[in-house]
Amino acid sequence: MSRLDKAQLAAATATEGPVRLIAGAGTGKTAVIAERFRRLVAAGADPASILVMTFTDRAAGEMRRRIEELIGGEAPAVGTVHSIALGWLRADGWRVGVPARFRILAGAERWILARELMWKLGDPVLTADERPDDLVAPMLQMLERLKQELVPLRRLSEWSSTDKEADRAQLMRGCVDLFHEYERECRRRGLIDFDDLLERAVTMLSTNPSVLDGYRHRHPHVLVDEYQDLNLAQERLVELMAQGGRPLVVGDDDQSIYRFRGASRASLERFSLRFPDAQTITLGRNHRSSRRIVEAAASLIEHNSERLPKDLRSGRSGARVQLWLLPDGGTEAAAIAEEASRLAASGVPLSEIAVLCRTNAIARPVAGALAAIGLPHVVAGGQGMLGRPEIRDVIAMLRILNDPTDVIALARMFTRPPLSLAPEAALKVLGDRDGRPPLTSLLGWEPARDLAGLVEDLAAQALRLDVRDLFFELMNRTRYLEALTADLEASEGARCAANVSRFADGIAEFCDTSEDHSLASYMRHLDLVLLSGEDESPVAPDVDANAVSVMTIHQAKGLEFDVVFVPSLVEGRLPQSGRPQRFELPPAVLEPLVRGREDVIAEERRLLYVAMTRARRHLYLTRASQYEGGRRWRDSRFLDEVRSSGAVVEHSIPGREIPQPSPAPQAGEGSLVLSYSAIQAYRDCPRAYWYRYEQRLPAR
Repeated sequence: MSRLDKAQLAAATATEGPVRLIAGAGTGKTAVIAERFRRLVAAGADPASILVMTFTDRAAGEMRRRIEELIGGEAPAVGTVHSIALGWLRADGWRVGVPARFRILAGAERWILARELMWKLGDPVLTADERPDDLVAPMLQMLERLKQELVPLRRLSEWSSTDKEADRAQLMRGCVDLFHEYERECRRRGLIDFDDLLERAVTMLSTNPSVLDGYRHRHPHVLVDEYQDLNLAQERLVELMAQGGRPLVVGDDDQSIYRFRGASRASLERFSLRFPDAQTITLGRNHRSSRRIVEAAASLIEHNSERLPKDLRSGRSGARVQLWLLPDGGTEAAAIAEEASRLAASGVPLSEIAVLCRTNAIARPVAGALAAIGLPHVVAGGQGMLGRPEIRDVIAMLRILNDPTDVIALARMFTRPPLSLAPEAALKVLGDRDGRPPLTSLLGWEPARDLAGLVEDLAAQALRLDVRDLFFELMNRTRYLEALTADLEASEGARCAANVSRFADGIAEFCDTSEDHSLASYMRHLDLVLLSGEDESPVAPDVDANAVSVMTIHQAKGLEFDVVFVPSLVEGRLPQSGRPQRFELPPAVLEPLVRGREDVIAEERRLLYVAMTRARRHLYLTRASQYEGGRRWRDSRFLDEVRSSGAVVEHSIPGREIPQPSPAPQAGEGSLVLSYSAIQAYRDCPRAYWYRYEQRLPAR
């Protein structure tokens, strides 16, 4: 049996009817769900009959581990809402027109399909836009929201016919036409996307009473974690499965931070309306963080007016929350790195130190400062797989085989592994060609001759080989991975090799869905993937390594550390300001409890609350007076709210000498001229920008 306090035990043993458990941060909600599961099994329930729904794969894994340790057996019905819906549709989706062998459409493939259909339809309201391809991603986000909120296309179409704003109505009608075509094409190809999993599962259960009864009989016990993170479609699945039963849902409106995924703090309110006899139990005692951290976090979150009341408290002693003021962003990053180093020297494991940032851009200077002093650190996310250096290398190699005159790709290949020639010498050879093809120039240069000959041979083979076989030949004959990983730390080398292997899997997946397996066809596809901006995550770094964690606040949800730093607490960064969305769903098409526009500042406040409550012992809230651009930044309004707790101590840290950039050239000395293509080239690949715009390397 778990060791629970009185309030936790009351929640775990409340089985007379539906229960809504409001569990503040660090109050032990996972332990409550696990104990509830154990008690059901002890009372005779089959573990397979207890359905446990969570929000993320990580949460599902942790929940399953805790439950199985407690019951000494398997808990087969623990999973995310999406994974559970996937299993149901595989078995019974045919009842609502979903083929049993459907394939999930996601990422760049989904973007490419939507773009293809947009140009096929040719509606000028979309294709006559200044940058039509830039409309695809926000339109798909709106389609996601439609499905998450169970809004039929018919309702959006009817609304657009009555909207008095002609431009907006026309835009919505164009979107509806595209969405209809998208749905038709997905049905034709046997595809469904992630949000279809939920919408189709809701339709299947709500229109087939016998199927619903069968699943209710299979899972008479329903437990749901992180209820505040569920969107309307996920809530409906819970309601359908639990209606007439005794579900336990656990959530915390103060930690509702996924509004961009359709989640709403109102989900807990909607549960009470759907289950009017539900008992509400509140957990407020924090078992994770020190008293002063909890006091500071409570003082902050109490400024959100429409929150469920809870008595947040802790009995654990600890240091005051530190508020740092620094003169500039460079000093702030360096101070965080130095304090992390000092803490590590005092005995705090590096793995117990985290820097939690509002955005990936804020994380980069801190990661740079940690690297500068040689402190091991792991940056979670922030860069997609296609942005990894090793993947940029293999893409450059494929570009050369497809077009041996691509000078930028040649410059990368010959100055990176496997050959790693000096950039100055390679650029001179590629720049001073006297009209000869670039590969011919490299064949005449002794240090590059062998690799250039290999490239020439593979380029000839590219005209007849399947791209999968060509990629194998490329990796095998260049020995690229061996050269790349020779000088890397073992775990990083393994990570690079795994990323290249995943890229090869992507080539195989392309061939599985395309009739043309040539390199030229694949490169056209890859260009669309890069254009989409959709990118999968690279292989994760070794989480068991003793290293400082640098991540966004969203990525830290569900984690905890002895020490937490939260940088850039200034207006415009935390909180960020909300921006109107061109493709935002009209409130009139949403259900009444979803219509109220969420308070952007309230959600930003919840984000900071989540970050603060990841800390067990030490919490640092930092900000600088100046960041890039030179203007002075105002302190975040949230700092005064934290100060009112009386649990903080303030420090003003003086500046230090920061390397200054070279003075800008004067007019007549090579003034900087920025074009859209130059800016886009830099965003895509700074190295390619440097070759083309700084070194003036010819494109061909």
